[in-house]
Amino acid sequence: MSTNAIVRLEIPIANTLFLRLLAQPSNLLSILSKENVQQISDHVVEQLKDRDGGPVLTDLHLLKFRYDESTGEGSFRLHFRISRQYCCSDISGCADDYLDFKFVYRDENFVAEAAYFQWSLDN
Repeated sequence: MSTNAIVRLEIPIANTLFLRLLAQPSNLLSILSKENVQQISDHVVEQLKDRDGGPVLTDLHLLKFRYDESTGEGSFRLHFRISRQYCCSDISGCADDYLDFKFVYRDENFVAEAAYFQWSLDN
């Protein structure tokens, strides 16, 4: 497991676009670049104890978006599926999980951080 416990996204977002994002939070996914999505995926996969089946993140969607205009701080939950394909046995599998992000929006800069914790027991 990686010692890098935090994934950090820094995205410049114009005020007008951020106001539209507040009205329709799911649009945040369209604002994320391929590099941002890859950064999130890499972070989650690095934290997995079992990397068999080449785990990849799929089916990303946003829930629980909150923003406090007075502090410029907020949070959201990014749900995803960890999909695996076991080539030797032609079996696939998946598990649903999520990351809880906390973010700050100031000076047209959106900075979000989250830590992934794998909930599976291995004893």
